[in-house]
Amino acid sequence: MIGNIEQLLKVLGTRTPEAVEAAKALAKKGVPALCLPLKRPESLSSPQGRHAIARLLFVTDISKIMSNLLDAIASKDWRPVQTAGDVLYAMGRRSAPILIKYLETEKRSEGKINAMFVLQRISTDEAGKAIEKIALTDKDPNVRSVAVMTLGMIGAFSSKDTVVKVLRDKSLDVRFSAVKSAGYLRIKEAAKQIVKIVEKEKDPKVKAVGIYSLDRIGNPEVAKDILGFLKDSDAYVRWSAAVALRRIWNDSCRPILKKMKDPDKVVASAILETMQICCSK
Repeated sequence: MIGNIEQLLKVLGTRTPEAVEAAKALAKKGVPALCLPLKRPESLSSPQGRHAIARLLFVTDISKIMSNLLDAIASKDWRPVQTAGDVLYAMGRRSAPILIKYLETEKRSEGKINAMFVLQRISTDEAGKAIEKIALTDKDPNVRSVAVMTLGMIGAFSSKDTVVKVLRDKSLDVRFSAVKSAGYLRIKEAAKQIVKIVEKEKDPKVKAVGIYSLDRIGNPEVAKDILGFLKDSDAYVRWSAAVALRRIWNDSCRPILKKMKDPDKVVASAILETMQICCSK
């Protein structure tokens, strides 16, 4: 394909087979030309173009493109973020140390959030320490929320104490992310605090997710608290509590559960099944 850079960028953004050829033509003009679409989001509008640029960047010397990739993931436009994120993810363990160092110096919220999303995909717990600091100290609650969620999703078990601390964050969204993270990491010490958060919450869906985290943690010390959620006004919350009791069981629940009745057939069925599972032990 013959054309100047502007013509190639225009073709790259079209949903045509020629978009792939335009990407290859840009690569032949050198690394700066190949990286230019990351700064021109409109040229990454087509899946064909995005995927072609990502594939070509992946096989390029990492030292020559990394600064462009890191700048792209801090963009407010999803197209360069997705393209650069795919390349960094494909690099896997090669990009992880660079992303961790990036988190220690980056100021833009978008950059930190998108770097952590890539680290989630790579699933490396090497990032634990850097992300702990962000979860505890970043000024942006959105960043703290993603940080504490990332700790759970990458399996940063050494960060359990940090997740427990974040359960007391002043932002409800951050605390809720910490609830889910505590479930992923099965932090028994977090169970009582999660119960308190669920008790104060009004949104049934949020309460149900909190109960699911308690289910994953499986701490029998909160069994009676789970029984209390069987009295909730929302059927989904009651069903979640009935199912959670199968893992969070204490024999003191037996006489209470046997007397429990529910007007909702699905919930009543879940209670009956829990009784059959637990009361026959």
